[in-house]
Amino acid sequence: MAGGLGVQRQEDRIAAVDALLLLAAQKKLDPGALATDLGALMLIGIVTPSRLAESLGTAASTGAYRTVWTVLRDALPPLLSKDLSPAESRGLGELLTVAAECAERSGARGGIPGLDPIAARRGSSRLVSQARRLRAALAGT
Repeated sequence: MAGGLGVQRQEDRIAAVDALLLLAAQKKLDPGALATDLGALMLIGIVTPSRLAESLGTAASTGAYRTVWTVLRDALPPLLSKDLSPAESRGLGELLTVAAECAERSGARGGIPGLDPIAARRGSSRLVSQARRLRAALAGT
């Protein structure tokens, strides 16, 4: 499923979103395992953050904010903690946008390893602004 959420063809990503939602509805989804797989696939470049953001944004738009948040909560730390090149970080701002929306709508609290250094950066890039938004949502502010 992790690979399907990030494949190039949109039709295939939609099928993976459908599978994600079905498994979640049946309480058969293992968000931790999915997050681990997504993190690993993103780190080696098989799944891009922008495609994953599109897929998970679609899933969230159905009302599955908590499910998507649970996956992203565990999938983001490996990416946020790695010193990414500009090419590698492309799309990470979009993924943080989805994470922030899901955290806000689900009332999630806590922290994400690697988020604070990005949120503390100077500037107003999408990556930095959405890292700040996610940090604020998780702090309840």
